[in-house]
Amino acid sequence: MEELRNRIAELTDRNDQLQSETVKLGSLTAERDDLVTRVARLETEAVMAPALRQENATLTSQLSLVNAQLDGIRASYDASIAEVNSLKDQIGQLRGRLATPSVQSSRSRESSHARAPTKTKKNDDKKKEQLVVVRNPNERGGIQIVRRCDLRGMKRSPSQHSHSEGDKSD
Repeated sequence: MEELRNRIAELTDRNDQLQSETVKLGSLTAERDDLVTRVARLETEAVMAPALRQENATLTSQLSLVNAQLDGIRASYDASIAEVNSLKDQIGQLRGRLATPSVQSSRSRESSHARAPTKTKKNDDKKKEQLVVVRNPNERGGIQIVRRCDLRGMKRSPSQHSHSEGDKSD
């Protein structure tokens, strides 16, 4: 009998061990299932990595082109500002000359009426050499800077419009 009691005690201990391992096995199975799900999700994301790398390279290339265009536009803007400041100085000088009355200036005003056609010719020549900004509305950020006299030679489809800055008389 003693032997049976010892055997029952051993089997009870063994049963307790197996039940605790069964509980551990259940939690390990749940953890494994979670890991399998995560691996499947990460594999689908890993498949997208080459396409994302290619898109990143393309966007980086486009960004460098846009930055180069921006640098060109900034340089053009700075040159325009310098020209505007120069013209302001010239206007100030001309106003100063007009403000000082002299006999010679009244004579030159009278004689300037006879020279008016040549002034218009000079103004027309200057106007032809003015720079204008032309953009295609179908292309974002795509602009060209051309001389006004070259505008007439540019081909224009009915769907394209050109915009020029600085001159609204055309």
